[in-house]
Amino acid sequence: MSIIEKYLTREFLINFSIIIAVISGIWIIFDFFDEIDSLIESGLGFFKAVFVFFAYIPFINFIPVSMLLSILFTLGLMSKNNEILALKSNGVSVYYLLKTVFIIGIIFSVFYFILAEQILPVIKSKEGEIWAEVESEKDVVKSKKESTWIKKGNVISRISHFNPRNKTAFNIALYYFDKEFNLKRRIDAKKGVYENGSWIFYEIIEQTFDKKSGLPAIKIHKKMKSALDLTPKDLNSTVKKSEEMNFGELREYIGKVESEGYDATIYRVDLYAKTAQPFFCIIMCVVGAGIALNRRLRDSLPLIFLSGLGVIFFYYVFYSFCLSIGYGSVIPPFISAWAPNLIFLCIGGVAVIYAE
Repeated sequence: MSIIEKYLTREFLINFSIIIAVISGIWIIFDFFDEIDSLIESGLGFFKAVFVFFAYIPFINFIPVSMLLSILFTLGLMSKNNEILALKSNGVSVYYLLKTVFIIGIIFSVFYFILAEQILPVIKSKEGEIWAEVESEKDVVKSKKESTWIKKGNVISRISHFNPRNKTAFNIALYYFDKEFNLKRRIDAKKGVYENGSWIFYEIIEQTFDKKSGLPAIKIHKKMKSALDLTPKDLNSTVKKSEEMNFGELREYIGKVESEGYDATIYRVDLYAKTAQPFFCIIMCVVGAGIALNRRLRDSLPLIFLSGLGVIFFYYVFYSFCLSIGYGSVIPPFISAWAPNLIFLCIGGVAVIYAE
């Protein structure tokens, strides 16, 4: 590694450490005052509350943002101080600097992938277990093996599959019991959709049991509004979330969901997103280098910084938009996850070409 590469790497790492510390600190302060009441009301112990609080903070998402801002500051200051001009005067090409930037991006992409695959799923799974314990204390019982069973009051509900994105439950069975725990009513529905604070069931078989004979009176409905005292929030704690699984586990889970005849589009979008997210780091490095080395911006560090914030804002807005329409099956899952990367990589490449 040459002196120039060591210098560039050192300055980047210093700026990166400062920026990610500042971003994390600001987030922690604001999030603390926003979440403290709900954590106290949950009744969690001190250590569990601290774990849940920090598990909720998206530290992994701060890495690409901090990388972009670090590249902007590092190359921006070098350009402003005429260090890059001096290097070019001595025959050092801008692309020589970009090689180091690109290598840094690759290293951080690998680091991001390891965090997302090996560490984050464990943390999120533990967080889910803690909240599940809280829900179980509220008379809610669950099982993640085949179906979800929930007991609330005198009603036991069984749900085969729940889609949290569109708040839809499939293969629902509700068992109503009297005070002596005798079954008095059963409702089976093929699908239930949570709309405007209540459940709408479709393709229903309703059985009302006679207390003396025990024989059921059967009614069939195409559509029915249910007074089920469950919300999507209650069911969310029973659903295995994409962030709680690594790539292999999520792919296996998709196969299981689809083999049972359910739509796994949202999980497939998340699967491809897991492959796309580590490349955020490389893309941010390329885009950041293109902005920082722009001749029109090199004399104005604040303008470089604002341009970087604009890129971050539009990237994540566009990325969220693509995922949303992917969840809605408007575009294929692979395209919804990878389109932002490809588009912004092209933008960054063009910016780097014109920088030279």
